[in-house]
Amino acid sequence: MPESFHAGLLKRAESARATERVARRHKWRGEIARRELADVAATFKNDGFAAPEIVWAPGDRDCATSINNFLIAHWFQLVPTGGIPPATSIDPSFFKNALGYVHLLETLEAGEDFRYRVFGSLISSVLGFDMTGHSMSAFDASDCIVDLAIAAVAASIDLRQPLLTRRASDGVAQISVWERLILPFADETGQICRLLVGTVPLKVNGEVIRPRF
Repeated sequence: MPESFHAGLLKRAESARATERVARRHKWRGEIARRELADVAATFKNDGFAAPEIVWAPGDRDCATSINNFLIAHWFQLVPTGGIPPATSIDPSFFKNALGYVHLLETLEAGEDFRYRVFGSLISSVLGFDMTGHSMSAFDASDCIVDLAIAAVAASIDLRQPLLTRRASDGVAQISVWERLILPFADETGQICRLLVGTVPLKVNGEVIRPRF
């Protein structure tokens, strides 16, 4: 990666640590868990974006894409009675039809931020950069979009439930909507240690964007 890319990562991550940004993510984390999106919607409107949608514990018919419907159906198949699927059950070979659209996250700073252990290759192709090994707070997007993404993942951990979000694109060519499905996985003590995120970009007509290499 060019030096300018890494410099941009550091600058954005530093900006995300500003007191007001941290406070906003904490506030949104709780509001998302309570399904209260008034403040999120107002902030997005002020920044020129449509209000995002959220669906807690979505079923396999709640997603707009077959990719995320497949992922949520498989997650429920893995769920033990009264628990969360173990991280050891994450099998890349099973997700081969969705792999390019899947990110794998690990927690940083007690859930204040998250790192991309794997960044979906197809999403990397669409965006023109790869975030593998980097934090969500360093992502190149509008502040409100980054803060929403981090708060949504944290809320999924708090409620120990899958969370589906949809939001309008922030200017990426051809993309109308981003659909994200957050799926929590636990370690041997029951603590959530990994999150699988199905991230699917959609055109205006609802068609999934599939880059050509």
